[in-house]
Amino acid sequence: TNDTDRRLQRRLLATYHAARTYIEERGHNVLFLALGMLHWREEEDPKRDLKAPLLLVPVKLERAAVRERYKLSYTGDDIEENLSLAEKLRLDFAIELPEFVKQIEDFNPKAYLEAVAKKVKHKDNWEVDEDEIYLGFFSFTKLLMYRDLDCAGWPEDEQPTDQALLRAVLTDGFNEPGSDYN
Repeated sequence: TNDTDRRLQRRLLATYHAARTYIEERGHNVLFLALGMLHWREEEDPKRDLKAPLLLVPVKLERAAVRERYKLSYTGDDIEENLSLAEKLRLDFAIELPEFVKQIEDFNPKAYLEAVAKKVKHKDNWEVDEDEIYLGFFSFTKLLMYRDLDCAGWPEDEQPTDQALLRAVLTDGFNEPGSDYN
């Protein structure tokens, strides 16, 4: 980090509290160590550098006492691919990221990052930086909900639109009688 020790400790304290609050309020961790970055430029805005993490390792930030230094450790939960980036690349650029292996025993981060680099090497101003690392908050809740509601992912005889409650929310509305109190 380029931060002074004092500034780093303040930032870590804020990150620690934000991560703990998120878990307490929402029930799941969103603090990840992002490994490897895809750098690119879009044709519409070629001067604007964009980047996104490729691998997300779920971590926790802890310290034994107030005067102790923070310790960053792997939570043991599944390592994740960047789902939002994968969806953007698929929809906007027709690039399918390599298959992501969720089993930690079978997963090779370096091989995955190299495979991503091969997938994007034909694009000008696109590159994978395998050594770039960030600690930050990442949440895919909206994307996962969007995928859950996509009819293409459901069996033909069990479409979400066949469910009365979802049909009411998405299209029909609720036909509840009006209130006596206006």
